[in-house]
Order: sequence, then C-alpha cells, then structure tokens
Amino acid sequence: MNEKKSVSVNKTELSIVFLILSALSIVFFSASIFQFPSHLHAWTQSDRYALAIGYVDNGMALFLPSTNNLHPKYPPAKPLNNPKGITKADLPVVEYISAAVMKITGKNHPFIFRITTLLIGLAGLMFLFALFRKSGGSFILSLLTVLFAFFAPAFTYYLNGFIPSIPALSFALAAIFFYTSYLQNNRFSNFAISVGLFCLAALIRPPFIMPLIAVIMVQIFFGFRKGKNLKNEIIAATSGLFVFGVFQIYNFWLGQNFGSLFISNLMPAGNIAEFIDLTALSWNKWKFEYFSEVHYALMITAGLLLFLFRKKLKDKVFGRLALIATLTLLASFVYLFAMALQFPNHDYYFLDSFFLPLILLTGTGFALPASDSILRKIILTLVTIVAGILMFNASRAVQKARYTTHSWDRTEMIRQLFEGSSDLLAENQIPLDAKILVLDAYTSNVPLLLLNRKGYTVINTDSTELAEGLKSIFDYIAIPNRTLASDVIRNYPSLSQWLVPVANNGKIGLFSLDKSAAEKPFIELLMPDKLHLVYAEQDSTMSCLKPDDAFLPLIDTTFSFQNNSDFSILFESFATSEQAINGLHFVLDITSEDGSRHYDSFPLSPFFEGNKSVAKMEVFLNIPSINQVDTKLKCYIWNPGKNEICFNKNRLYFTKYDSHK
Repeated sequence: MNEKKSVSVNKTELSIVFLILSALSIVFFSASIFQFPSHLHAWTQSDRYALAIGYVDNGMALFLPSTNNLHPKYPPAKPLNNPKGITKADLPVVEYISAAVMKITGKNHPFIFRITTLLIGLAGLMFLFALFRKSGGSFILSLLTVLFAFFAPAFTYYLNGFIPSIPALSFALAAIFFYTSYLQNNRFSNFAISVGLFCLAALIRPPFIMPLIAVIMVQIFFGFRKGKNLKNEIIAATSGLFVFGVFQIYNFWLGQNFGSLFISNLMPAGNIAEFIDLTALSWNKWKFEYFSEVHYALMITAGLLLFLFRKKLKDKVFGRLALIATLTLLASFVYLFAMALQFPNHDYYFLDSFFLPLILLTGTGFALPASDSILRKIILTLVTIVAGILMFNASRAVQKARYTTHSWDRTEMIRQLFEGSSDLLAENQIPLDAKILVLDAYTSNVPLLLLNRKGYTVINTDSTELAEGLKSIFDYIAIPNRTLASDVIRNYPSLSQWLVPVANNGKIGLFSLDKSAAEKPFIELLMPDKLHLVYAEQDSTMSCLKPDDAFLPLIDTTFSFQNNSDFSILFESFATSEQAINGLHFVLDITSEDGSRHYDSFPLSPFFEGNKSVAKMEVFLNIPSINQVDTKLKCYIWNPGKNEICFNKNRLYFTKYDSHK
C-alpha cells in the first residue's frame, strides 16, 4: 500500500514539457545565444570555447585537448620545445561535439557551442520530468520540479553557456532516470546505461562521481539481503570506476607532459574556522543566485512533504532515490571543504555538487502526495503557475544583472577591445600561423580567440611578468591602446623604444619588437590616421586641485560624430603631488541628442605608483559609434579621493582611425 504505481510517460506530456522549455529558452536566451563568452566567468567560459576551437585545429584528436594559449598556467614537468597549446582537461565532450559541428559547417561561431549546451541541458530536464512522472508523480508537480531546476538563477545562466557543469548534470539526471527504471523493471541493461551515464558525467566534471558512489553503496546495502543482480551490478559499477580512474591517470600524464590551463588540485580550507568563514562568504554572495526565495520556500515545502508522507518512502524507487540524494548531499559537504577556496568566486561549483541532490529531494517530496482529485489538481496547477511566474521573474532579474557591463569588468573590456582584431590582422596580411604575444590580456584565451591566432598572454602587467612574457617566441605583440601607457609602458619603459608599430584599429595596436629601435613618442605608437588638438594649456599654466575640489574641468563642448570612423580621445598631462594619489580619475562624458549617454572613467593613480611625486599621464579612451550632430562632450578630472595635485601641459586630442594600417 505504500508503493506508488509507476506510470508511462506519454508523448503528449513530453511534448508539452518540451514546448514550455523551448518557449522559456527563447525568452531567456534569444539575446545571448549568439554572444562570444562574456560577463560572469567569461574567463573560464572562453577557455572552454577555446578547447572546441582547438579540436577544429588539431584534427579532432579527442584525447589531446588544446587551446590558443601556448603557455599553460600550470607548467609541465619539463619545458616544451614546441608548445602547441595542449592542456590537461576533464573530458571535453561538449567541446568535442561542438567542434564536430563547427568542422562540418565550417563555422566556428560561439552559437554552436551555446546551442549544444542548451540542447543537452534541456534533454537533462526532460529526463528529470520523466523520472518523477514515470515513478508515479503527478504531471503538474513533475513539471514544477522541472521549472524549479530551470529557473534556478545559476542554472539558467549557464544553460546556454560554456561551463561543462550543465552537460555533466544533465547526464547525471539521465543516469538517475535509467537507474529508477532498473528498479522498476529489473532490466540490467538500464543499470548498465545508468552507470555509463554517471561515468560520463564524472569524466566531464569529477564531482559527479559522488552520486555514482552513492548508487553503488545503496545497491550493495540492499543487495546483500535480496538483490539478485548484485554481482553484475558490482561488475558494471567497477567497470565505470575503472574507466574513470584510467582517465584520471591519463589526465595526470597530460599535465606532466604538456601542462594545464585548468585547476587540477584540491583547494581546501586550512582549518575548520576558515572553512566556516569561506562557507559563510559563499552563502552570502551566491544564496539568491543558487536559488530564489521562492525556490527555498518550495524546498521547505518539499521537506515537509517528505516528513508527512515518510511512509511512502518505503517505496523501492522513492526510498532509494531519497537515500542516494541524501548520501550525495553529505558527500557535497566534503567536496565543499575540499574546494572551499573556490566556492566564494565560482557559483558553478554548486551545480557540480549540491544542485543534483537538492533537486532530487525536492522532486521526491513533490511526487509523494496523491493528486487524483479535481480540487487538488486545480490547487496544484494554481500553485505551479504562481510559483513559476515568481521564479521566472527572479531568474530574469538575475540574468539581467549578470549581463550588465560594469566599469570594473576587465574581461568584458578586453573582449570589446579585441572584437574585430582578426580583421585587422587579415588586412595587414599577418599569417594565420603567426604567434602573438598579448600584453595586458587579462584572460588566457579571449584576445587570442578574437585575434584568431595562437600565442601567449601576459595577464598581470608588473615588470616581472612583462619581462617573462617577452622571453616567449612570438612574431608580433598586441596591446590595447587603452592600457598601453598606464599598464604596459609605465611598468616596462623600454617598450616605448623597442615597440615598432605595425597596425592599429583604434582599439588595439599590433607591434613587432626591435631592441635596436629608437624611442618613440606615445602618439607614434598609437598610429592614428588623424590627430586633432581640441584643448591645450600653455606650458607655463598650472591647474591645481585641492582636497575640497571635486572636479577640474577640461572641456565642455559640442561635436559632430560620424559612425563611419573610429574616434578616440587622448589626454596628456604632467602632474605633481607631494602626497600619495588615490581616487583620481580622468572622465569622458558624452550625451547624444537622443538622450543616450556614454560615460567612461580612467584611474590616474597608477601613474603615481612607486612613490612618484611627478608623473606623465597619457590616457586613451574609445568613443562609441555615434552618428549625431551637436553631441555634448565633457572631459574633466574627478577627485573623489580628495587629493592635492597640480597639472601642467594639459592636452586633449581627438584621434581618428580609418585605414586600420
């Protein structure tokens, strides 16, 4: 009497669920599905995208993953004579599938990767629905479980992204479905498929070995009493664990011989106190991005249902499902401790661990109560609609915030600056096999992907890192115009002499290196097609800011822009201060006739690093494409840090780029 009868999942119900998920996907992802990896965790996402491009370039060698970056973050045991970008990586299944489609279509567009992840993710949600529907749950509450998962903000964000957590989670959900099917029909082939899918999920993201181990433990526990297939189950499970172990050994060999671009070691808390602090930090930062308030209310409701209908957990399927979820949840806390240093900054680690057991426990709670009366069906339908709308709105708000570009988002800034850079190289006949050294790349693969070349990246532009980068064997150097003076030449002054300009599109400069060349003025390195002086002070003029002065105006004028040219603004000045500088910015403020506004600020304090009292400041800011007359343009020095400082020889130029050569 405690067992719920299994039901067949008809095609009509599956079609309804698929149509709902497809419609939601259009609403959530129509704006992002074609985007290059950007915004939150764009660094890691671009590295995964680079793996797909690597397969396209290396002849689809599955077990030799590579990226555009030739210098691994974690170097091999011995230096490489001929680096090819090969890297240790968890099995890149989605990257490989995406690369196969790219190879067939001849297009390396990010859309292919995103849609592959999305389709696998939706398939996983379909298995989640079928799992609880087939086990006896009602249609509407099985659908609510699916919506619960879809609308979890972190899940939604990565559902059409590049992080392998979504595919691994989807394969794990499929594995659970086949496992419960095995419990219902005792067909051993279902158990074998389940183990295979669990193994695949763990090869993609190793934490998914936890639910497989939980399944093995549960089957052994029950199998000793009345399991007829225990021997075969152990053989199948051992085979899966063996495959997982062999791959880990091979992956270790890859890291030893070629290095790794990805984290390959545990990062635990040092002690219990630190673990508690890191866990609290992670929770405070991500709690409403893991789930919304409605999600937490539904989880509490599911927990109450599990308690109220606990007798129904004697059911073979629900009982073992709840036990497996509980064991996996406990194992997730061990994983949390083992990777405690990563959780505060990586929300997708939650998807690799806690998400699956929480979804299973919530879905099990929803599946336990009967819903056969018309009144109950009406109430549950209303609850699902209201909860769905609230979760929809909460997730949409998070997605909007995550796709908002902020001034501190250096990854997005680099993406925007290097966008179109492959055309610059093509116009200047730079060979496809030319190796590029990118200075101030901020990420390991974003600029190289957009340059469509392999090469090296210097992420931190201190003098040591720059010197190390310059030891690489490269053909050209690429540097963003924006940070050429402040982050590169300031830290390595010799480059103002060694750099030989080759091409510039107004956003980045391409250079060769000649240590015998003469020193060049900054404007020569920028290579503008036209240079227009719009503001200049006499050399004898001194403009000063006192601590109580918030602003130092430079220009306030109108200007006519045409979007067929690339305009930028260049600010030059000598500044003197007897005190440490902090909180000082050059600001560009543009207001168009239609009311749209572009605001950009550049910190000036780096020019004073090293206890300098006198600094030459050179700031280059891009102006967005505008096609309007009488555009209001302001430039000023903003002093929120209440500095006392004087400026001399202030100059403002408009630079214009047409030829890109």
